[in-house]
Amino acid sequence: MGFNTTAVILNDGLSSIRDNPNIGKEIADAVLSLSVQKPVRVPSGHIVLVETHHADGYVPILVGRNEGIPLNVAVHWSREQDAAEKELLRSLAAKHGYNLHRKRGR
Repeated sequence: MGFNTTAVILNDGLSSIRDNPNIGKEIADAVLSLSVQKPVRVPSGHIVLVETHHADGYVPILVGRNEGIPLNVAVHWSREQDAAEKELLRSLAAKHGYNLHRKRGR
């Protein structure tokens, strides 16, 4: 239930984050602005909020180069990592006009 927000924390700025007494307010304000623009950099400059989504689903995110990129495919909740991985592959393939088929003999 509810919503989740994905953040990239730049480890080089951890001491600034730790010493910032306003970091909680800065993060909350940035999360609230995600509906207006994405991504959002927290004013301290060491946290990038990537996206927000409903907590009942997974959103695969590529993280690197001090940012995150949502893959914009839905992956439904599963207790099994294998099932979630297969659904992610199928969703990405379908998004780009492909079908996945299991290798023969497997």
